[in-house]
Amino acid sequence: AAGTDIDHFGNSELTVYNIGIVEWAPPAILSVPCTLNLKFWPYDVQKCEIFLISGSRDGFQVDVQLYNNESEIEISGFMRTKHSWQIVEAKQTRHSSKYYETREYFLYLNFLFTIKRNSPTFGAFVIVPA
Repeated sequence: AAGTDIDHFGNSELTVYNIGIVEWAPPAILSVPCTLNLKFWPYDVQKCEIFLISGSRDGFQVDVQLYNNESEIEISGFMRTKHSWQIVEAKQTRHSSKYYETREYFLYLNFLFTIKRNSPTFGAFVIVPA
């Protein structure tokens, strides 16, 4: 979440439930580098992966969960028209791993996005002979 004017911690609220759950959804814009395969450019499809993990708390202290416990991510509300990339598929999984020989474990979320280039202008430049 670098390079933004977002106040990540100052103005975000927590929701505390009477069953002991605290929910925090701070604003963030994540920039994720993806290794590109340009073999089929400008009609390429890419896969980008994001891992979210607490670097300082174990699974007993921070229990990350999938939204609605779903593996598919609803992306229709996030799509922009006339954009360079289109999200074709978005999946999420939750993982648990133990620390070596201890009782502690850590949880992390994995997000996999399949994106397709949506640039008819590039196609015109490639297809039209010189």
